Amino acid sequence: MKPLTKLVVFVLLMALVSTPVLAQGRVIDGDIRKAVGDVEVPAGTTVNGSVIVNMGDLRVFGVVKGDVTANMGRVTVDGTVGGDVEADMGGVTVSGDVAGNVRTHMGEVIVRGKVRGNVDTDVGTVSILGSVLGDVTAEADRIQISGRVEGNVHLAQGIVELGPESVVGGRVLVERGMVRTAPGAKVGSVEVLEELSEGEVERLLEGQGTLRLFAGLDTVFDFIPGFDGRHRGMGFMGHHMGGYWYGGTTASILGIIVLFALNVLVFTLFPEHVRTVRAAIEEKTGAVVLWGVLVAILAVPLAGFLAFTVIGIPLIWLGVVVFGVAWLLGNAALTWLVGHRVSDAASARVENPLGQIALGVALLGILGLVPWVGFLVGLGVFVLAVGASLSTRFGTLRPGSEDE
Repeated sequence: MKPLTKLVVFVLLMALVSTPVLAQGRVIDGDIRKAVGDVEVPAGTTVNGSVIVNMGDLRVFGVVKGDVTANMGRVTVDGTVGGDVEADMGGVTVSGDVAGNVRTHMGEVIVRGKVRGNVDTDVGTVSILGSVLGDVTAEADRIQISGRVEGNVHLAQGIVELGPESVVGGRVLVERGMVRTAPGAKVGSVEVLEELSEGEVERLLEGQGTLRLFAGLDTVFDFIPGFDGRHRGMGFMGHHMGGYWYGGTTASILGIIVLFALNVLVFTLFPEHVRTVRAAIEEKTGAVVLWGVLVAILAVPLAGFLAFTVIGIPLIWLGVVVFGVAWLLGNAALTWLVGHRVSDAASARVENPLGQIALGVALLGILGLVPWVGFLVGLGVFVLAVGASLSTRFGTLRPGSEDE
């Protein structure tokens, strides 16, 4: 197996690390965070904190007294959640009880149980079969109600469908679109600012394809340390894990440790590739920056075009994997280089590459905690890491070899 193939398989295996990590019948004090993979809170288990999952599904059959968050994954609540429920690029299904709000970013919401707060989604279908004590809000798509909403219903553009047994205590407001009301539906008032036919609504929603992708790119960029987006989920290693992320001191230290471990693993498995990428950053800085900037600029319109064609959507996920591999490889090389340069400048005589990587991770991590500086550090790391990896074909092409 080629080294590059091994690196891709390594990243994919990380993404497949799975399921239930909690034992049944336990009481867990504090938060639970999982960087990659699924998490299940079994019936009889109580979590006295929040649960945060990255790139995985989260299922709650027991009790979570804090918030529940999934980044690029689905949340299913059959038990009880004492705080808010939030999913980025994934849906939420509530068959149990949620005391707070339910929010999704690019995902559907299905409420079969009870939500005591509000339901909010930017793009995605909202289906209320149970009850919502607050308001229901969506930017685009459909809101289907066959249960009960105590508050108001607000849809920016799309269709609101009220079933024969639906009850809305407040006002139904649609800015652009239409409202279908079945006989027997009870609603306080209905207002449509710009009425459209069903065909016009469908064409309007079809045109949202590219915009939906753009709206979700901040979630994709959550993978890049320093891009805090809308402060959701865990990003690549977790917004709550420090390094170039924000969070408490303990979480920040944990994030630096996790990033160091990943860099050490990449360096141990692919030392020559990391050396080649580091050499590119040192010797071909201009070309590396150009590659990184081009990727940052072209990724958005290219991903939008692929999303618009529909059949190109799987290629978007392939691109996420490729960028993830490039970032991992480039980050290991960059932190090694930073640690080496700093140790030389300080006459610290840190000769071990792993020690230099540790020093580089720590220094960039500390800088990343400074407001605004953290964003610039994250941007610089992304440009250099991805640019160096791609310009050297993932460390297989040494700088200058193309001229030989």
